[in-house]
Amino acid sequence: MDFSTIRGWNDGRQADALGCFLKTAERAVEKPHSTKSLGADGQALADIGQKALEQFGNRSDISDLAARSFFEENFQPFEIRDQGFITGYFEPELLASRTRSDEYSVPIYRRPPDLADINDDTRPNEMDPYFMFAREEQGNFSSYHNRREINQGALDGRGLEIFWLKDPVDCYFMHIQGSARLILTNGTTQRVSYAAKSGHPYSAIGKYLVSINAMKLEDVTMATLKQWLRDNPTQMFAAMEGNQSYIFFQETILDDPDLGPVAAGGVPLTSGCSLAIDHKMHTFGTPIFVNSQDSLPGEENPFSRLMIAQDTGSAIVGSARGDVFIGSGDRAGEIAGAIKFGAEFIALFPRNQSVAQ
Repeated sequence: MDFSTIRGWNDGRQADALGCFLKTAERAVEKPHSTKSLGADGQALADIGQKALEQFGNRSDISDLAARSFFEENFQPFEIRDQGFITGYFEPELLASRTRSDEYSVPIYRRPPDLADINDDTRPNEMDPYFMFAREEQGNFSSYHNRREINQGALDGRGLEIFWLKDPVDCYFMHIQGSARLILTNGTTQRVSYAAKSGHPYSAIGKYLVSINAMKLEDVTMATLKQWLRDNPTQMFAAMEGNQSYIFFQETILDDPDLGPVAAGGVPLTSGCSLAIDHKMHTFGTPIFVNSQDSLPGEENPFSRLMIAQDTGSAIVGSARGDVFIGSGDRAGEIAGAIKFGAEFIALFPRNQSVAQ
């Protein structure tokens, strides 16, 4: 494509996207991201990142015009012709305790020492190729405990709990988001972020509730899902355990409260600019322009902006599938939960690299 043919390009807030790109550049110049099947060349992105750091450095006065010119000079836009779809995610803020009590009884677990990374070379032949984690026992690999087994006590007594929450529903949705800001009982704030997962495929709870006629597809939002679970306590765990994937967390420092957690791409997320993508297809650091006919809650103009691929997720599958990081807290959660938009995806590849058609 030509930039002039991209709807909304000349009206976009490219300065925000450039600031997000600079965060990725700081990491990529030290260690370029690996090139994925559809994505931009990792080394070429790192080279452009170095150029961006030299040109803009730590400037806080970058204009949209200057940022737009930089992207146009260094990138070539390509339309992704697959049907696009975006959702939203956020960082919950939850009350938590470092010690268990009657009030705080839902555990957040750190990564177990017997959970190992596996790949095509080490994965047992009988195990689904989807699995990237497995249980290791004396050099042998098997599938790890799933959500139901962990809820029933498979990890009890191992000292893996790092925090305790009040509500199993909040804990479940924290697993979906992959991070949280915890407001501790002593008044301090702590962040937890994704460390690993059990390896099992992710299964959306909304699809399950639709399949049992508990909810209509058009009514599925984060708010309606939470409400159904709390209104149906006898069915709550069975519904959540339909998603066998289980997430483990690690404590991280809350350096800048304006930034999100450090994502899979190795940099902190930026509200409204960071995009989670299918990392089997897209290279981290790729700028992607997302156009939708739908609008964010509270906004009139359709969602249209340049974003940077900085994260991934189990539910994000396909060349034109994205998850927009909205920010932290309840309001961000309300907005994120309402995003179910069809969208056009336009990937920006470094100029002069080869591109698969």
